[in-house]
Amino acid sequence: MTHQESDWSSRLVRFAPVAILVCFMAKLVQHFLAPISLSDTFWSLRMGTDMWASRSLHPDRSIFATRPGIPTEWAPQILGARMEHWFGMGGINWLCAFGVVAVLVSLYTACRDEAQPLAAAVATVVAVVGAAQSLSPRPQLVTFVLLAITVRSALRMATDHRPRWWLVPLTWVWACCHGMWFLGPLVMAVGAVGLLLDRKVTLRVGGRLLLVPVGAVVAAGLTPIGPALLTTPVSVGGVTGFISEWNPPSFRTVYPALAIVAIGVVFVAWSRRGQTSWVRLGLLAMALGWTVLSARTVSIGAIIVAPLLAAEVQQRVPLRAAPTRRDLNIVRLAGVTVLAVAAVALTVHPPAPSPKLPSGLNHALDALPADTVVFTESTASSWLEWSHPDLDPVIDGWVETFSPDYLKSYLKADSAAAGWQAFLQRDHARHALVAQHSPLATALSERLHWQTVGVSAGYALLAAPSSTSE
Repeated sequence: MTHQESDWSSRLVRFAPVAILVCFMAKLVQHFLAPISLSDTFWSLRMGTDMWASRSLHPDRSIFATRPGIPTEWAPQILGARMEHWFGMGGINWLCAFGVVAVLVSLYTACRDEAQPLAAAVATVVAVVGAAQSLSPRPQLVTFVLLAITVRSALRMATDHRPRWWLVPLTWVWACCHGMWFLGPLVMAVGAVGLLLDRKVTLRVGGRLLLVPVGAVVAAGLTPIGPALLTTPVSVGGVTGFISEWNPPSFRTVYPALAIVAIGVVFVAWSRRGQTSWVRLGLLAMALGWTVLSARTVSIGAIIVAPLLAAEVQQRVPLRAAPTRRDLNIVRLAGVTVLAVAAVALTVHPPAPSPKLPSGLNHALDALPADTVVFTESTASSWLEWSHPDLDPVIDGWVETFSPDYLKSYLKADSAAAGWQAFLQRDHARHALVAQHSPLATALSERLHWQTVGVSAGYALLAAPSSTSE
């Protein structure tokens, strides 16, 4: 092989993974340009709209909420509401695309510190696919980006033993955007304690490193929400059983399975080598804990393990060290280009209303008097709350503001179980927006003789007999 052929072969090995990663990014963004139907997105839009209109982070809540809530996502909620106001739902599509690109780029940057382009690209794709169930138009995208940045910082700190003071103001921003801001201080604390256990730093240096996570927690308590924000990690404890995302993950499905396999690969590689730093062991333990905790936190485990996986993949595909890191600039430039193309596409072809939402019932819902109580399935309640703000659904996306007893009664009513009529009578619900052939729709029609006002996207709007005669 000639020197020129060898040079071309080296470039191909170095940049082919980057090209594949860029194509993966473009395909990912294309997926998020589809019409939005996620209920949490509409709840966030309603919250952001109310906050902007009232100039308050504590707008009026559902009349059925039984306890106050602590807003943990107010900054992206307000931004999302303004984007929708200026650009319609296409603005939300683009904002989600931006978040997904930022996740991918920040992950690749963290992995690139640990490995060459091929191994870094493999680990990035594995992590993004592992987190795919949580990549959606929600403020949690901020957490994924900042978590990748923080894990990278912890690994670099393990090498140079220097505190990252800039993580303190970053945590303040994080705490304004999502309730899982505490992951940042936790990662940095694991890094500092790991260095002490590895005896790589003195107690004095370790103490300085631990001041970063301590300062980050203090910064989180100084956001506009105040010290109450520090209680949010445990505030949802009583209602997690009512949120499907907080159920244990099924490792028979591809996303959790991929995350756990990545963790397993790293663990087996370390076991064979027989010596690993406490910093990396701590991060791997965090990744495992979050992955097995719930379906919602699988994404956290996938992101934490990504750079660790990149380093182990690199051990299996040793390549000559790249003299430059131009591939990083290529990935970043590709991200900007993809987002620019997405913006043009959304301007020329704005997304239509999602066929999964009962938009065909808008006229009938608009005709209902203000403050009408509507029993809604949880999948449609947030959409109803956003698209028809004058109506009062019996439940909304802020589940932790409802008592466990109320939620139990609501679920019984939703499935037409024993006592379902008492729930409707207590809340004075005279209309219902439910799945067309659900047990409750059948019970309302056959047992209480409610009339079907209209049907759209598999949903039925029903009204009590006295309501239809008025």
